[in-house]
Amino acid sequence: MDSTACTVQHHGQHVDGVDGLLPMPTNIKLQMPILAKLLQDLAANLGRESVQLQLKASMDLRRAYDADDYQAVRAVYRRGDGWVSAVENGFCVGVPEEAMKAFARRHRGNHGTR
Repeated sequence: MDSTACTVQHHGQHVDGVDGLLPMPTNIKLQMPILAKLLQDLAANLGRESVQLQLKASMDLRRAYDADDYQAVRAVYRRGDGWVSAVENGFCVGVPEEAMKAFARRHRGNHGTR
């Protein structure tokens, strides 16, 4: 069965990503320790507060991206907190760089802004 969001395979639980983004993890219990380790490593190098701001920015950025809200994306960038865009074993935090570039190109063309 095909939909605008993904292609569903009848013989398994495989899905194709939307806009090149990876699908949500199939087993969050396996994914969360990996993500937690990544964030701990970042916090050890960058400081806990900095990583918390980056993670909040990454979640806000993903929400704005999913809603196709250009102004909300701009607001996240303007905060200057940065964001975590990391893929670990198929789990993505934030929005991958290539997807954000495509988003920006599309909206720059529609709105004529930079």
